[in-house]
Amino acid sequence: MSGPAEIERIADRLAIEELLVRYSDCLDTRRIERLETEVFAADADVDFGWGHWTSAAEVTAWMLATFERFSGTLHAVGNQLIELDGDTASSTCCVQAYHWLRDNDDGDRMRPADFVFTGMYEDRHRRTPDGWRIAWRRFRRLGVSSVGVGVVPDWMRLDREREPDA
Repeated sequence: MSGPAEIERIADRLAIEELLVRYSDCLDTRRIERLETEVFAADADVDFGWGHWTSAAEVTAWMLATFERFSGTLHAVGNQLIELDGDTASSTCCVQAYHWLRDNDDGDRMRPADFVFTGMYEDRHRRTPDGWRIAWRRFRRLGVSSVGVGVVPDWMRLDREREPDA
């Protein structure tokens, strides 16, 4: 296939890839408030397995409060697989999320991460007048635990045994 339709498909794929990276960038550069307007659809349904939110405003508020506890994070996403279907799409991508707790910050710029989540984001996307947005997100752990390195602090262990809704 070639021509305008193929160019539009390529543009949509690139926009969704950028959206997945923008999520990480908002978190890691502490521009978390932008999640509400630039990443998630207003009625987004988000479940990480330790919390469930049903709007962009709710998940953004939770992220703003939670990320006060970190002196730094790095969310590396890869292995993106995107399936387009008109004005909707689905995607999966792997994530390694490094977290440095503010309480453990001793000023050592070479301090290892306190814990690293490993898993997969499963997303459903919707085209909006402002571009592609995440309308539904689930975090799926890979392996026995979602923690690849370190120990998750107790305050993040709420409801940890529950699998996210499918």
